[in-house]
Amino acid sequence: MVRIHSVDSMQDWAPGIFVQNGSTTPQLNPDKLDRLEYFIAKLKSKGIYVTIDMFHLYDFKNIPGLGEYAEGYNSPYLLPLLPQALDMWKKIADTWLSHVNPYTGLALKNDPVLVGVSPWNEALLQNMSLSGMKAPLRDYLLQDFNQYLASLGKPTITNFPVSYWDAWGEIKDQLTAYYSNKTINVSNAMRTYLKDQLGINAPIGGLNYLISPNVNYWRDQASDVYETHAYYQFSNQRFTDSIGSGYQYHPLKEPRLSMAFNSATAANYPKDWPTDTHFGTYYPALSFRQPYAEPFLLTEFQDTQPFKGREEVGIFNGAIGAYQGWDMMNRYSFGRDAGDGYNNLKLGAPEEFSIAGEPLAIMSETEASVIFCNEAIQAASPKFVFVWNAHGLATKVQPRKATLM
Repeated sequence: MVRIHSVDSMQDWAPGIFVQNGSTTPQLNPDKLDRLEYFIAKLKSKGIYVTIDMFHLYDFKNIPGLGEYAEGYNSPYLLPLLPQALDMWKKIADTWLSHVNPYTGLALKNDPVLVGVSPWNEALLQNMSLSGMKAPLRDYLLQDFNQYLASLGKPTITNFPVSYWDAWGEIKDQLTAYYSNKTINVSNAMRTYLKDQLGINAPIGGLNYLISPNVNYWRDQASDVYETHAYYQFSNQRFTDSIGSGYQYHPLKEPRLSMAFNSATAANYPKDWPTDTHFGTYYPALSFRQPYAEPFLLTEFQDTQPFKGREEVGIFNGAIGAYQGWDMMNRYSFGRDAGDGYNNLKLGAPEEFSIAGEPLAIMSETEASVIFCNEAIQAASPKFVFVWNAHGLATKVQPRKATLM
């Protein structure tokens, strides 16, 4: 399986299958679309399935009714907030998925090669910062949120929180509910459109960023599957040196997977915040959030250069996924261009995600594939279930049958 990602990019250096025409009518880039459809046809001929992100980098810049609110990387935040954005999303989905692939004779919406759709990628409201948003959107949010508060008989506010994480007390509780309503409503509208209007039979995932009770609730209410992304070791402390790229990182902050519970790791783990823990992004810990008897997808994982343990992440995750019964795993391997495979091997984003020139990562990827191909590990039977009550307390339940939940 291959996860096809960011095909709607409108950057000059990485144009995707859409043309930035400043119109409410999406326009396809015929050359880029032809390349993509040929690629999908070749994958299909080899028995390789695809899962897609429907919307990720489509730019609302200069689009009437949308461009004045957000553009560029902030465009996806409009999807759950403005009805016009959802209408535009539907046109984008129909334009791409209804186009007949000349190499297969099928529109992607009708092709069994498509086994998964994420309506939009990652840009969830919890991570939206108003400091980077345009004034009309800030004004809209304040007005709309105050109308929501008034409908509950709550006092209105004079300033909308800059970010969800900056809010506190009752306002944060109300913002949680407000964002939940917006996200669940638009996610279900997208899922309904994909299934009922376009006739897609593949599972609809999405909401694939952040691991929190709020987002887990959204997935439960508005997705066919639990889909998430997780990075155990990911460097965001990049700097430019004499050769153009590099990293700075604290080795004790990034213990290798197989040493995560070593006594020395626990004793020396440095915390930037009181809540920090080396267990927070530990891949096996995903089992604690895995829904009982429901599909579970890890559609992005990767341990990036230069951290230790890259040679074990593939086989480590392969074993975890097989044992815990995961239904999909996609290693995130981003290549800026073909040169990443042979002559563009410097460290630095986005090359840090590429395994094309990384022998250690390639080796672990091969080992993981062998685990699955030889069925070397069998899924474990469920041993317990955590049930969260309204007070956030967990009860461990021994499941006896699938109808328990």
